[in-house]
Amino acid sequence: MDEAHTFGFYGEGGRGYCHEQAVTKDVDFIMSTFSKATASIGGFLAADEKYCTLLQATSTPYIFQACLSPPDAATILAALDEIQHNPQHAATLHENNRYMRSELLARGFDLGSSQSPVIPVYVPDLEKLYTLCAQLYLDGIFSVPVVFPAVGVEEGRIRFIVNATHTRAQIDRTVEVLTTRARALEVIPG
Repeated sequence: MDEAHTFGFYGEGGRGYCHEQAVTKDVDFIMSTFSKATASIGGFLAADEKYCTLLQATSTPYIFQACLSPPDAATILAALDEIQHNPQHAATLHENNRYMRSELLARGFDLGSSQSPVIPVYVPDLEKLYTLCAQLYLDGIFSVPVVFPAVGVEEGRIRFIVNATHTRAQIDRTVEVLTTRARALEVIPG
């Protein structure tokens, strides 16, 4: 199970979607990243002990691994402590996610079916996608285009990552600027 978009903000203590759905024992492998909820680098793969030797012997990233630096490890540990002891961060994150999604949907954006705080805005026209990202950058809004081969040829999208510290004013400004730019490019109806 890929928990990259769920680890840290779903389930008790941020343990992820498998934990929230009470299916952890039914899943052989759970992997996630340390680059989202814990604001660091790297990632992890969790599995039953019976699979660990196989993974260690066959996984190229494991064989040729580079260790996390002490500051990155400290950041991850501090973030995990914060996640576990302050569940209000996850609650605020989910509220910000719901709010931004509802505002984008109300303006006609295609968000697909994802529900995570990584919000995809689909723009299948590659030229418009790159233009939109460049314009947003010039407007002071950082966005990342995701294009083929990471996604299907006509499944290009911009990813917005909302977090618990974003204010309503920041979300509203992002939505308004995105809406203005997307309408001018005819990505959404005017």
